[in-house]
Amino acid sequence: MIKSFGKMKKCLWICITIFLYVCILFASIFAEDESIVHINNNMNEYELGTYIEMLEDSDRKLTIDDVTSGEYSSQFIRSNREKINFGLTDSAYWIKLTFENEEALEKNMFLEISTPYIDEIELFNENQHNIFEITKVGTKYPFYQRISTHRNFVLPVTFQPNQLKTIYLRLESDSFLEIKMKLWETYTFTQKDGIYLFLLGLYYGSMLIMVFYHLFLFISLRDKTFLHFAFFIFNLVLVQLVDEGLAYQFLWPYNIWLESRSLPFFIILSILSSILFMRSILWTAKYTPRIDKMLKALLSCLSVVAVVMLLINARISIRIALFFAPIAIVATIVPIIIYLTKVQKSIYYFLLVCFTFMVGSLLYLLEIFQILPHIFIARDMLKIGSVLGVLLISLRVGNRIKLMKNEKEKEEKEKLLLKTMHEITKKLTSTLNLDELLDLIVKSMLEIMHYKDAALILNDNGDFYMVAREGELGRNLVNKYLSAFVEDEYFSQVVKEKNVLVFKDVDFSPYGVSYKTSTCISIPILYHNRVLGLVALYSNTHEPPTNYEEEILFDLASQAGVAIENARLFSEIRNLAILDGLTGIYNRKHFFELAEREFQRAKLHQYSLSIIMIDIDRFKNINDQYGHLLGDKVLKLIVKKLKETIRKTDILGRYGGEEFVIALPQTNKEKAYKIAEKLRHTIETSKLITKKHGILSLTISLGVASISEETKEIGEIVGEADKALYEAKEQGRNLVC
Repeated sequence: MIKSFGKMKKCLWICITIFLYVCILFASIFAEDESIVHINNNMNEYELGTYIEMLEDSDRKLTIDDVTSGEYSSQFIRSNREKINFGLTDSAYWIKLTFENEEALEKNMFLEISTPYIDEIELFNENQHNIFEITKVGTKYPFYQRISTHRNFVLPVTFQPNQLKTIYLRLESDSFLEIKMKLWETYTFTQKDGIYLFLLGLYYGSMLIMVFYHLFLFISLRDKTFLHFAFFIFNLVLVQLVDEGLAYQFLWPYNIWLESRSLPFFIILSILSSILFMRSILWTAKYTPRIDKMLKALLSCLSVVAVVMLLINARISIRIALFFAPIAIVATIVPIIIYLTKVQKSIYYFLLVCFTFMVGSLLYLLEIFQILPHIFIARDMLKIGSVLGVLLISLRVGNRIKLMKNEKEKEEKEKLLLKTMHEITKKLTSTLNLDELLDLIVKSMLEIMHYKDAALILNDNGDFYMVAREGELGRNLVNKYLSAFVEDEYFSQVVKEKNVLVFKDVDFSPYGVSYKTSTCISIPILYHNRVLGLVALYSNTHEPPTNYEEEILFDLASQAGVAIENARLFSEIRNLAILDGLTGIYNRKHFFELAEREFQRAKLHQYSLSIIMIDIDRFKNINDQYGHLLGDKVLKLIVKKLKETIRKTDILGRYGGEEFVIALPQTNKEKAYKIAEKLRHTIETSKLITKKHGILSLTISLGVASISEETKEIGEIVGEADKALYEAKEQGRNLVC
């Protein structure tokens, strides 16, 4: 029983092995058949992607004689895709296609390559005399030189009755290289292409109508949102015209230079215009100010990039567009999502259309740059989505945006003051930087009243000086004491009454400014009933504030007073923690914190970084002979001269005792030596004049070290500089080593 089971198992394995062998054999037979395109009357069009055999020519030096020789003919690789993507490549590629005409009649057909932005295509077609006839097309040649004046590359090919024929193509491009090839019956090609052109005409016609429609809305309503949307649609149309090959065919058929740069240039413009539109429609400056700042920076960057696109070669511009396009579209989608979730829920429908539109644009660009495969949704979603989106938006956008603005203005009138007050109070309590705080106070007051001009004046033991401003008034008065303030009939009254006062027809000529304003709101900044300063808002166009607005301004100024005192206290404590008490420069701990940041930055960006160690020569003798008070004066003088000599970007710290250390960002060792020598000479020529001991001459010794590839931490550079300093003192002092 067991033996018979073993025999059955063995027979089963033999049968399975034979079956697999037969399957592999048939598969190989069929695979060989699929390498030849069989032409007959049963088909009118042939997808050629899986029949293509490819050979990479990395040096772009191979000739038709090379690729048809035995050495290279066996190196062709069979494609398994309908659309072949070679990406951004420096290589040329050879394509081999084998056809068999199974009919007893001559067949005149079209070979279509539906990628319209390939720089050069060479078709090698063997004639009856076994000589290859060469046909050249591509975007590096004027459009009118094409055999077929078609947006794609269409090449006529003739097959003799019952002929087995192999043709070769050579392709190269400075942009992305991809191919999708079809063989057509001439009648079928003409018929289907006519239908497709008709549909394209309807699509582009409707899009251009929308452009003019929104321009009309812009002229009528004076709302920039319509202008930005029209600009976006126009650029999006141009991108698609370039990608379809229609721009080269109809707009600039003689301009090879523009054709080579048009795709990345108009992609950047379409992204730029979409950001403009999103900023307008979403009011990002108001609801998402941080994102708005990012978008404004991105707009500036894209504007420069768009100009640069026209000045550089196509290969580099494609790479730049590939970098910026996805980033910019994602940056456009983010504020839409935030707006949908947090701000205005009543316009979900409108913004969802915009969101779908932007996602379609992103998929479209990713497909253009071969990041996504060639699928229907990637390329055709934009056309379908843009037609529906533009029509739906256009039908509602004019009336809807006006309604939205009216609704928002009504809502803002009711809630703006309390909401703004709440947000500003949080901001005031969240910062301890005095300069930032003062600017924030001024901008907050302006935001509440919608004024454009303001000044903030602080009290310094009875003397008043301007510390912050917005607008034209006071441009030359910032950080200056105002001698006329105490006698000013307006501002002195505010200080005395400690309340918000509104003045009419104020003249600022006592302050040396030729300026008059019809309305001036003066708000005192109080802390425990003590006047810290005041904020003055002034305008020639706005109405005076209401009583409720005056209360809000007064409360805000009181919050500002607390924040100013906190910031001053924090600044004093912080200075105690990071500064040397005697010299006022960074102490050792904080110096190393700052130097460590520069070290990490130097490592990241491969910058140079140098350290100078400094020691005052014979300082102990000065202390012993003249006393520590004079020694302190020497330290202060040395620090003063060092600060006057080094750059603002350099970091000066007290290392300990009479030793100092300087970090020099982006400075190599040679430049550091020159700076050290300059420091040495400065101190050598400086004299300390004393009443009791006359004139004292001072010198310093300096050690210099710089970062290297082997340096792992900032302490290593400081250690090397310290060794160099020791060597300078050993060699006689007053030296740089």
